[in-house]
Amino acid sequence: MKTDYRLALLMILTVAASGCASTTNTDSSSGTGPISVNSFEAVPNPTSADRPVSISLELENTGGSDAEKVAATVFGPTFAQIKEDSDDVDSQTWRDSNGGQVGKKERWMNYGTLGAPGENTPSVPERQSLSFTAPALSQGREVDYGFNAKIFYKYNTTGSTDFSLVSGKRFQEENMERTETSLESSEGPIDLEIRGTTPKIFYRDDGESPSEQVTSEICVKVINEGTGTAFTGGETGNDNGRQYLQRENENNYKENTVSLTVMDIGNIDLDVKGTPEDGDDNDAEIELVGGQEGFQCFRMQASDLGGTEEQNVNTQITATYNYVKETETTVTVEGRRGLGGTPSNNNGGGEKSGNNNEAGELPDTPGN
Repeated sequence: MKTDYRLALLMILTVAASGCASTTNTDSSSGTGPISVNSFEAVPNPTSADRPVSISLELENTGGSDAEKVAATVFGPTFAQIKEDSDDVDSQTWRDSNGGQVGKKERWMNYGTLGAPGENTPSVPERQSLSFTAPALSQGREVDYGFNAKIFYKYNTTGSTDFSLVSGKRFQEENMERTETSLESSEGPIDLEIRGTTPKIFYRDDGESPSEQVTSEICVKVINEGTGTAFTGGETGNDNGRQYLQRENENNYKENTVSLTVMDIGNIDLDVKGTPEDGDDNDAEIELVGGQEGFQCFRMQASDLGGTEEQNVNTQITATYNYVKETETTVTVEGRRGLGGTPSNNNGGGEKSGNNNEAGELPDTPGN
């Protein structure tokens, strides 16, 4: 933070995370964040070949803000597609509940908005399920199939920050000492920090009235604490009234980015560093280098201080972003007498099956 020998700013930053829960949920397969994966499982498991299987995913919002447009897509094993010049599908693949092809719609789960728990009300888990038909395997065969789910949601991380403008006279009379500033953000995969020291002071021009304007800057660090990926854009509307979003290279999708806003308050203006002096832009798009960290400074201007010796104001810093993370499970399929031969995508009894559904292969919309 720049310091002018005549004009300076005291920043005493105490953060109250608005309504946030104190517990951070960590899941080794799904990453840190407010959306907890309570279960991702197949029923029955193990299952017999060529029989119905239900794949269910239960999610719960244990954070401090509502998670919007929550959705998930399943991928991993080989899903059935109609053969060329035929109405049939390959029986040695995963088929829909009627034994037919598995399209994009059949692999989507839509949760809409998952509300955060209240002070006296617990969070409410929500479970969604998909129905498939297991591949046909000959007797004696046993194959493990890996299922993965990508979970998407829109979220924000907030912090409430106090600023104090203090005159040089008060600084000297109270024998203040400078210390490192700090900020603790609300729970979420994206964390916020502030860099700088406090206190700093402003001097009076004529010994009685304060300067017309105090100028300094505040720098915010954005950190991805989870194992997933933050992104902006990629929002595609709703399906039958259910909101969803997805990770796609369209709809202004930008990977490893977060939108950051520092609110103006009273006679304190905060603008993105580098904008014109008379600009009014307190929103910035932060790129997370390597998907992990980003940094942005904001210019602070305080005017119309009047005859005050000290002025305290409060502002809010908000990071808004979409997030995607993964979880996984395994389904064991046991062969039955009289069923088809060895599938071309299997590697022998007890071994994991092949995979023709790449992690990045996502549907255009849940309805297609």
